[in-house]
Amino acid sequence: MKIRVIGTKEECEVAKRYYNGLREHSQTKSVSVSKFYPCRGSAELFRVYIEVEYYDEPGAGGEVKQTDATALDLRTIDNAHVSSIQRRRKS
Repeated sequence: MKIRVIGTKEECEVAKRYYNGLREHSQTKSVSVSKFYPCRGSAELFRVYIEVEYYDEPGAGGEVKQTDATALDLRTIDNAHVSSIQRRRKS
């Protein structure tokens, strides 16, 4: 799976931590996370490129359930994103 994340540096850092954390998950075969790249025409937005490879067979590295890392960590990313938006509005 190839993913491009676009957001503030703080938001991209949260995504980098999340995807780097998938290295520890038993169903994940490999994870590659790029450095930050600035978005053209913006001083505030950055890009991060991510590649995640999962085992093809269920149980090859451990069975993945929605209650595992996926659901919890996606909520963590969403909460961090909402928090950063709220902080920007207060400024």
